Amino acid sequence: MPDEQVTTTNGVAGEQQASESPAQSETVEKAQEAQSSEQSTEQSAGEAAVEKAQEEIRKLKLKIDGIEQEYSEEDVIKMAQMSAAAQKRFQEAAATRKQSEEFLNALKTDPLSVLSHPDIGVDVKKFAEDFLLKELEKAEMSPEQHPARLVHH
Repeated sequence: MPDEQVTTTNGVAGEQQASESPAQSETVEKAQEAQSSEQSTEQSAGEAAVEKAQEEIRKLKLKIDGIEQEYSEEDVIKMAQMSAAAQKRFQEAAATRKQSEEFLNALKTDPLSVLSHPDIGVDVKKFAEDFLLKELEKAEMSPEQHPARLVHH
């Protein structure tokens, strides 16, 4: 077996530890070129796919406030999310407004029960006493002392 040449690799493509014949060296170079060519073809195909995807961004026509415009699918999704959030806030505001109107209506129609409610925290008897004292003071004032009274001639 003196004519045989032993070639070993350490497991990494292209790295040789023993001497090679010119034919073997050429074969290795062709294999490396083919591998390199495949990688560049895969990169080119990947880049082409990305470019094609960017070109094919889905556009949608929407009519908002009577004006028709074209939007990307991504923009439409963002607008839908913002719209849903805004709708929720409007509903919360409407509920708060309704509660305020109901409170004011109750205060106008039955102030005693509203003011004596534990959440309001008004001592109704003290409130009535203070109110009546102020009214007595106003009644005892002369027309010149009382700024709210207007004298009509």
